[in-house]
Amino acid sequence: MTRDASFIKYSHSVDKNARFRNQPVEEERRIAYGQLMRIIKFEVKFPCGFKPCLRSLLLAVVRPVRWKAKSDELGFWYYQDGHFLPVEVIDVDNISCLVARIPAHEPGPQLWAICERHDAMGMSDDVE
Repeated sequence: MTRDASFIKYSHSVDKNARFRNQPVEEERRIAYGQLMRIIKFEVKFPCGFKPCLRSLLLAVVRPVRWKAKSDELGFWYYQDGHFLPVEVIDVDNISCLVARIPAHEPGPQLWAICERHDAMGMSDDVE
């Protein structure tokens, strides 16, 4: 078995009123962790004056993790293997860093702790 280095930390916009359909949309930036599934490149023609300009858009397909528990001693969050939230598509620029997964050696379903690895891909300011 090889190491899986596909887990990332990223930020995205979330509607604070998503559960209340009669409330106006109020977006805020949140930090999330997930597995990077694929990077997609699009060539798009945008109007630039009198002729179209060709630009590249990079999007990332991510499977966000569903948190299971938090370690009071170490401060790590744990997720259960195979338990993910619905797939999201984000801008590649919203990826902050790679994260390490550390197996929790406890009886029962396999739990993984998430540990940030800022040295693996640069570091950006946390958006809360």
